[in-house]
Amino acid sequence: MKSKKGISALVETVLLVLVAITAVGIVWYAIVPLFKVPAETASLCLNSVDITSASSAGTATVVILKDIGATKVTMNAYDASGKSLCSASATTGLSVGSTANLACSPAVTGAVKAGVIVTGVLNTKAVACPEVIEPVTA
Repeated sequence: MKSKKGISALVETVLLVLVAITAVGIVWYAIVPLFKVPAETASLCLNSVDITSASSAGTATVVILKDIGATKVTMNAYDASGKSLCSASATTGLSVGSTANLACSPAVTGAVKAGVIVTGVLNTKAVACPEVIEPVTA
């Protein structure tokens, strides 16, 4: 009868540690990019626009506060139930400090909130900021 020998406890422990480190590396490589892009976008978009005025007729004045390479500013007017009444956008003159006057066509009535979405390209990366929503003033 032959004597069967197993691997030593030390070799077993080293192999388990190597497998665990490899697993953590694979998960890290796959998961971290999922959180990195939204975090970068959030920091770029934070305080990038200011809705200086918005009316119940579906008009808004928006000021670009940060350089995110804005190529389009879209304003959405919403009623009390959150339903979109209209949308208007601007694609020119969107540098830092510029003002975009947006108006729905045809004009609407009963808007209670205005939302603004800014999209652009900064350092060859597409940027799509989350919607900034403010109540209308009149």
